[in-house]
Amino acid sequence: MDIPVSFAFSEEETAFLRAVLLKVGTSPYRDYEGFEQEVCESVVPPLTGTRFAAYCAEARNVHGFEQPFVRLANCPVDPQPPTLSFDSPVADKRRLKTTFVAEGFLLLYAILMEQVLYAYQNTNDGDVFQDIRPMRELADSQSQKTLRGLSFHKDDANHYVRPLWFNILGIQSAGVNVVNTCYSANKDILAALPQDTKKILASPEFITPHDDLTSVGGHDLAEEAQRHPVLGGDGPTDLRFFENRTRGTSPRAQEAVDELLRVVHAVKTPVHIQSGDFVGAANNACLHNREVSEIEDLEQLRGRWLVKTASTDSLDSIRPYLVPGSMRVVKG
Repeated sequence: MDIPVSFAFSEEETAFLRAVLLKVGTSPYRDYEGFEQEVCESVVPPLTGTRFAAYCAEARNVHGFEQPFVRLANCPVDPQPPTLSFDSPVADKRRLKTTFVAEGFLLLYAILMEQVLYAYQNTNDGDVFQDIRPMRELADSQSQKTLRGLSFHKDDANHYVRPLWFNILGIQSAGVNVVNTCYSANKDILAALPQDTKKILASPEFITPHDDLTSVGGHDLAEEAQRHPVLGGDGPTDLRFFENRTRGTSPRAQEAVDELLRVVHAVKTPVHIQSGDFVGAANNACLHNREVSEIEDLEQLRGRWLVKTASTDSLDSIRPYLVPGSMRVVKG
């Protein structure tokens, strides 16, 4: 079953919102706090009373275990995104991107959904807006910079700060290549798992080494990977898991991992994210991956560009883990 589109902007609504966002001149990569202030002052007021504002007011009350996904269509994005290199896309983005429509929309959505954006020191060197964009150095990694597939996971499964929500907006598609982001809802996974397997998954018999992006970022984490339960870490229905990384520390635990993987793949729903497509997900209520099933043009695949945010309900909840002097950048 496909994830249904929750809200689709009309052409007129998209044009209006794009025009408003094109007026935002502060770069979030040089001055995030100034960027947020400008969006709050110049973008939020014109959206008051609109169809989209009304949708978000309703959606924020149901976004969770029972309904973990928000899918939006025809969202405004930058009309002429810059060309980024395969070797240094993050540096190129900071240098060449002069409009911030995609970033402004992601922030607007977070504000209307009462979500608070934050960043990780090891991800894009602390940019709040992360790029899902291939990069030569990490092309074969299990990270957002890979050129290939990315295994099923909960975001930051073994980090001490895990987002409550992650939101993805397509800027540039993969062209003729077929690249899907697949989502598996915890609700569907748990309904299909045997009770005995769930009982084992709830025991602290598992370990998940830190993900590739965190490991190569150059900033140490405050703690090493510890044993943990797969089921129940951040709530009774949470699955703290990274495919091919999380492993059982006993034979029965590894058997439970294998059964979980079988079910995760059985219930997955692929989404082919194109320019202007948005998917928001409750991180404690789903797992997701990336599947590259057809490669016909490698250069177009290298140009696939999505923007992603991590968010929580309050900065107070992550304040002990922030880089000293930073308002929203998490250590490690």
